[in-house]
Amino acid sequence: MWVIFVTARPFICRGWLDEVQFVQDPPSIRLASDGGNMLNLEATGTPGTRVEIQASVDLIQWNASTIAPLTLEGGRATASLAQQGNQMFFRLFVSP
Repeated sequence: MWVIFVTARPFICRGWLDEVQFVQDPPSIRLASDGGNMLNLEATGTPGTRVEIQASVDLIQWNASTIAPLTLEGGRATASLAQQGNQMFFRLFVSP
């Protein structure tokens, strides 16, 4: 599983143990809509990329938000998640 780290430069570093790759167009995640107790998130990126959305309330403990990785069909995928508390953080893991 790849981990995405945001750097101070306008690109993303993806690393697995001792392997590091720099990409110009990394996958991204955004809040598509807020439907009360449900959050609709949209992941975008290169078509065919497999990503896992993870959520945290404290930036320390991270949990998978989806049962299985999402495949970015046509460059995007959406997921509806139950809101847990007043503040949540999300990140993407890129799966091989």
